Amino acid sequence: MGKIAHYVVDEFEKGGQGQLIPFFSAVELILCNADSELQNLIWVGLFEDIQNIASHRSFGPAVFRARLGPQSLIAWNEVDRDMQKVAACASKQKPRWRQFWRRRRSFDADAALSRVENPELRKIVEQMYRKKP
Repeated sequence: MGKIAHYVVDEFEKGGQGQLIPFFSAVELILCNADSELQNLIWVGLFEDIQNIASHRSFGPAVFRARLGPQSLIAWNEVDRDMQKVAACASKQKPRWRQFWRRRRSFDADAALSRVENPELRKIVEQMYRKKP
């Protein structure tokens, strides 16, 4: 799903939005007729990856909303809400290991991504981490 998500975001970035219309129509059809396992794959595997990857681009993930059908939009919004909840929860939690360290050390995905030179590794990092707004 990560490769498909990268394709979708890259096509949009290159101006190939016309090619995305049949893609998102097919995704909508699949969501309407899929079992829960396939729906979950699209929700978590595809939509979350598209949102994460697009968050690292100047246009952001919101540009894809207009291309989604009703079921896809429900899934998209649910994934987005869940990721916002995860981010809020993570920002409130104190690391358990803090008692062993005097200062808090955390992973900064944006800083790490700026140092990644390998394009394939960059794709993996973009797919796994959403850029902070």
